[in-house]
Amino acid sequence: MLVRRLVPLPAAGCTLAAPSPRFRHAATFARRHGSSSGLLEELDREVDRALERATRATVTWTPLATGFVSPAVTAAVVSALSTSADTGVIPWGGYPQAERARLLLGPRDMLDVRSVPVTLSLTDLADLALPPPRIREVSSVEASLRLDSILSAGLRLSRSKAADLVRQGSVRVNWRPVAKPSVELSAGDIISCSGKGRLVLRDAQPTAKGRWRVTMTQTV
Repeated sequence: MLVRRLVPLPAAGCTLAAPSPRFRHAATFARRHGSSSGLLEELDREVDRALERATRATVTWTPLATGFVSPAVTAAVVSALSTSADTGVIPWGGYPQAERARLLLGPRDMLDVRSVPVTLSLTDLADLALPPPRIREVSSVEASLRLDSILSAGLRLSRSKAADLVRQGSVRVNWRPVAKPSVELSAGDIISCSGKGRLVLRDAQPTAKGRWRVTMTQTV
């Protein structure tokens, strides 16, 4: 959890030790318009949101950026994170003279990019080791060879869910998209489903009761 250490806007008659020009500008604006307390409350909320985002970025190890914020918010967030060993912040407004900036927040080790020596070498594609596919054998007895029925058995889904996948365009038979769950399959057909792998209908034999004994291979 980040400990918030805000740099407050100076009240009348008070000054900050070595304030940044941008932060001093925001304080002057607040005093001139007689709304320093309201502005401070809004700045507090913006800083809180930025620090919450910084915590989330560090926990998930994913850099996150704020929208464009005022110089006062930038100064407060930079100050709050200045002593953090884990979380860093990089303000950038698009060009050096920009007054408002976006804050890139994330793990300090990720943001502190340094120059490191790198050695590259060419490798033949045939030498690249690919992980072996995961294969599962499936045997089932089905009422028909309809696509939704075979897909349901092969992927361990309800038949209605299998039919929905077909209607959504997520299923291909022999590499061609199909939109009807009622399509009849035959031995040798290949069924591909986006995100769920591939089924090969190896064999389909009728039973004495008018059903179908099917054998499939699922590759993930």
